[in-house]
Amino acid sequence: MIVTIWRHAEAGIAASDAFRPITPKGREALQVSGSHFVRWLEKASIGSVTSLLYSPYLRTRESAEILRALCHPAHALVEKRLAPDSNFDDVAQLVVTEERHLLLVSHHLLVSALVAFWCDDPTLAPLSPGGFATVGLLCPERGGAELMQYRPDAVWSAT
Repeated sequence: MIVTIWRHAEAGIAASDAFRPITPKGREALQVSGSHFVRWLEKASIGSVTSLLYSPYLRTRESAEILRALCHPAHALVEKRLAPDSNFDDVAQLVVTEERHLLLVSHHLLVSALVAFWCDDPTLAPLSPGGFATVGLLCPERGGAELMQYRPDAVWSAT
């Protein structure tokens, strides 16, 4: 199975953490990197996103809306187990599925820690807002994934 783990776009401020919206800069950067991501999927014959799951927080919902419009998954659902206080066990339950390509949109520290754990590589740079990683996941355990694409920030280069 393929899993893409995406950190929400750059967020602004709000009275409550759950209601922080993405900024115009974050929206634009996510549009660009999401478009490049879709082209990469096609070029690399990876397969399109089949399902999109995202945290209930505003910034992840807004990020998921942008990615949904670009990736056209068959399913897109809010998932409480992707909220900031989630843990590896919560997410491991989500990825035990028959999906071909699952896209998860969540928050810092969880997204970076998942990639490092599944790829067994603690030297990976943390995912910045708008950053993502795509892995081939054999099992949701330490070392159970192979890194296919790693974009720790929203900037997309030709590599």
